[in-house]
Amino acid sequence: MFPREDIEREREREREREREGGREEGGRDEGGGVRSGYGGIEDLEISFFATLSLDISLFSLLCSSLSLSRSLASLARERRERNKEHRNLNAKFSANRVHKQERTNVWKLVTSQI
Repeated sequence: MFPREDIEREREREREREREGGREEGGRDEGGGVRSGYGGIEDLEISFFATLSLDISLFSLLCSSLSLSRSLASLARERRERNKEHRNLNAKFSANRVHKQERTNVWKLVTSQI
């Protein structure tokens, strides 16, 4: 992440501040930014790990979302297949009903002719 020399310089500054009477609360650091009271490389490390943790959480959320999307697609596919089967069965029963009605009509016609 950071060049080794920068890290060493920051640690040396930390030691000097501690020798001069501890860390100042608040105030400004050398770069002009507001110090949190801890300052130095520790804040950068904490920020890095907080960002890393957030990235991992977002990645996990993305994976969960993809998994949910696949599950929903699978359910939709199963539903389409089931509906197709039901349509086929309904068509078959309907055809049987029509055939039965035709036989009944023929039977009535034959019996009426006798």
